[in-house]
Amino acid sequence: MTAGTDAPPPPPVPPRPRTILPLRVVLPTASVIVAGGCLAALFGSPGAGAAGPSASSSASDPASTGPVSGRDLDGRPVRADPGASPLPAASAEASIGVRLRVPAVGLDVPVGAVSAVDGVVVPPGFRSAYWVRDRGRPVEDAERGTVVLVMHALGGGGRAPGNAIVRQDGTVRVRAGDEVRVGDHRYRVEASRTVRKSGLAADALWSDEPGRLLVVTCLPSPDGSAATRNVVVAARLVPDGS
Repeated sequence: MTAGTDAPPPPPVPPRPRTILPLRVVLPTASVIVAGGCLAALFGSPGAGAAGPSASSSASDPASTGPVSGRDLDGRPVRADPGASPLPAASAEASIGVRLRVPAVGLDVPVGAVSAVDGVVVPPGFRSAYWVRDRGRPVEDAERGTVVLVMHALGGGGRAPGNAIVRQDGTVRVRAGDEVRVGDHRYRVEASRTVRKSGLAADALWSDEPGRLLVVTCLPSPDGSAATRNVVVAARLVPDGS
């Protein structure tokens, strides 16, 4: 190279693939141990303070239960057993102005928002799905990446949004091709997976892909014991006009 000649520019560096930061989703069912206690659906009349027998043997006496943690889709109280830590609000919003609809299974609930705390996200209620605001993309930015929604399922006869996705016997109700709507965005289910809770954070599903939706709920144990697995439903955005 002669003096005064400009050096050739360095070759471009290929962009690194974007990955959603993994998290551990705590999605208790009835009789599931959560932070030292368990959540049990206790059934009385909607709005009633007292409750009937629990699905959990440790909470069969309503007087021995903790405060009402929330209510299920039928208005029945969900109580925390003694020793259970309160569910973290994590700056939760009850609604972000859109709804989650899965017509094939009759699901139609508001979408709220919640943040992960130290890598753990706990949906604060039992009547909504929740967008995890610090994982993946915002709902309005669905074309650019993966949107992550989480929601509870309840065992023992309780009914939360996740119960539309999984049956009480543990089988998954949604099928490939089912339509999922999040606000004005329309998706088609591609597949569902069962992932052990202990392996969820390390699973490859957390890659950020344009136009993808992940809906995560727990898989209730048929015998009422602690749930050890999550169900993850993956859906793909349907282009406008399709």
